Amino acid sequence: MSQPVSSSDFRRVSPHVVKVQPRRISQFKSTREMVVILRDLVLTHKLYFEAGFIHRNISEENTWIMEGESEGEGGQMLVAGALLELDSCHWCRRYTRGADDDAMEVLDVD
Repeated sequence: MSQPVSSSDFRRVSPHVVKVQPRRISQFKSTREMVVILRDLVLTHKLYFEAGFIHRNISEENTWIMEGESEGEGGQMLVAGALLELDSCHWCRRYTRGADDDAMEVLDVD
């Protein structure tokens, strides 16, 4: 099993994030939490694709569990999956003019 990730390790990757405790995806606490995390990762990947990007490097190093407290009185712990490391993404969207403004063509990136 992977070693816990310290806050300082994460800040090196993303210094603008505060009040969030990241964990490796292998450090899930329950089956329900793992399902929520995987759902978030699939949705994130879908949104990247719809925005025109192919991630190309989905691995444990790039998939994180973000845990933090909600703001306000009696804040509850919130957990979400995050798909990071967009440096190796490829642009995969080419717009075409025509009746359908949402038309896109996926390019071969290899």
